[in-house]
Amino acid sequence: MQRACIGKISQGQYMLIVNKMIRFFEGKYEEVLSEYRDEMNSLASDLKFEEAAKLRDRILAIESIQKRQTVFYADKRNIDIVGFYQEESDAVCLLLRMQEGSIINTENYPLKNVAMKVEKRS
Repeated sequence: MQRACIGKISQGQYMLIVNKMIRFFEGKYEEVLSEYRDEMNSLASDLKFEEAAKLRDRILAIESIQKRQTVFYADKRNIDIVGFYQEESDAVCLLLRMQEGSIINTENYPLKNVAMKVEKRS
């Protein structure tokens, strides 16, 4: 385990790890995967197979998370999508936050006793 607070790694190395984690939670999976692949290949070239295997496992875990992503928007802008559904007097408002084409967060807000008159179209 890498620990900056007890001197196992430098503060700079620690900050690289933290920044990578931040990019991961921002949904920048491909960027993080690319860095891990480069690092894994470098370790394997240096015959550090156990360390390379740890990175391989991280890569597989991130790819597994990506596969669960069911919505992808080709436009790489950061956007919020608001949806609304009503059934009788109950409704829900849903907020999807997308970054770089992937959903990074969902929030839903149940609404009770919603009185909305719906006009029927002929």
